[in-house]
Amino acid sequence: MQPLKDLSFEPAALDDSPLVPAPQADHGTGRRPGWLARKLIRQLMRPVQISLVEQLPGAFVMVELGGSSLAGLTWQPGQRLGLILNQELLSRTYTPMTWNARTGSVRLLLFRHGQGLASDWAGRVKAGDTCAIAGPVHSIDIPDASVPTAFFGDETSIATAVSIAQAGGRPARMRCLFEAGDARAAREVLRELGLGQAIVIERRPGDRHLEELRDEIEGRPGTQHALILTGKAASIRRLRRGLHRNRTGRIINRVYWAPGKSGLT
Repeated sequence: MQPLKDLSFEPAALDDSPLVPAPQADHGTGRRPGWLARKLIRQLMRPVQISLVEQLPGAFVMVELGGSSLAGLTWQPGQRLGLILNQELLSRTYTPMTWNARTGSVRLLLFRHGQGLASDWAGRVKAGDTCAIAGPVHSIDIPDASVPTAFFGDETSIATAVSIAQAGGRPARMRCLFEAGDARAAREVLRELGLGQAIVIERRPGDRHLEELRDEIEGRPGTQHALILTGKAASIRRLRRGLHRNRTGRIINRVYWAPGKSGLT
């Protein structure tokens, strides 16, 4: 696996490259944007080409994309982009792990939940394919690097944690905690991405594992640390309900998904 900081892909000029049509599926594709939304998307989207696809442990896929349209763009850790996946302009939202403005290269970490638009795309995408992005745009207000921070998420949150941890030499002051269906695979990916100290707890029936995660969040001395909650909507709600009422630290929420829903962000 290439180091995250080594984004050596030299983007080609893709201004006239078409979006590759995606096979129609009967599951999880989402609703096609209306004509006005499509017009706006076409004005804002930037064509890109896939330069690297790497299968990681479990259901994780790392994708590097780039193009001349991205060179010089300003991106801040925690900001998100819309990945436009087919000619119907259906898209999903991702937080880049890294963004190299000099080469116009972006790295994303995809997680295949199962069957659905993004999961199907992640399963068949290959180097040389074209797609498009919109953004980047604001997503999370990152606490100052001097503020001790706890980060909670799941498989869909790892890229966000990587981008925030790398901002301003933060890793030593940021504790990362994750729920995962396959804790072993998640730990391997986190270790490869520089977050080997993260706590990963496997999901249990009835979400009983969230009690252990809540204790990990609140069981350390000092309740004034900032807390970033990301990932599954129900997990965020349950953790928030269980937090100590006397905590004074800032809490930041960002829901990424919920069962039966698509495109929440």
